[in-house]
Amino acid sequence: MDWSTVFLPSKWRTLSPKVASAPMLLLFLAGCSGGILEPQGPIGAANTKIIYNALAIMLVIVLPTIIATLAFAWWFRGANPRAQYRPDWVYSGRIELLVWGIPLLVIMFLGGVIWTGSHKLDPYRPIESQRKPTEVRSSLSIGNGFSSTPIRGSRASMSWSFPPGRRCILR
Repeated sequence: MDWSTVFLPSKWRTLSPKVASAPMLLLFLAGCSGGILEPQGPIGAANTKIIYNALAIMLVIVLPTIIATLAFAWWFRGANPRAQYRPDWVYSGRIELLVWGIPLLVIMFLGGVIWTGSHKLDPYRPIESQRKPTEVRSSLSIGNGFSSTPIRGSRASMSWSFPPGRRCILR
């Protein structure tokens, strides 16, 4: 007996090439690396830390909400004789406090975490490094365009390659 006769409805017993190629495409994409969640350097690592902290803080609200939704659906199902139907019930201040207060506090906490984390990444603050920074003297004149001279004294082209982990100071 073929697996498609057991698991698929009769109109889908034969797989089309498009449907069969979808798992292969996912298999090829699983080998991809890099992207926005694998940045390089201290600034990229700090940004990744901010993203993961924000995700963890948001999951503190999302996961209990999903669990509570499933619990309410299970408790108030039609087959549960212990669940009470109260058509006269209108308002509960305690429930309102929970529904609005906890997410408000989480949003304020999340904003504070992101605020402090992003202000530690001030673009004007020098990047901490163990090596001495490379200094580049640059000037811009109207007639000649951009000209730059590294500290070593040799004139260079418009594109340079600096060693990784070393700051560059333009003067």
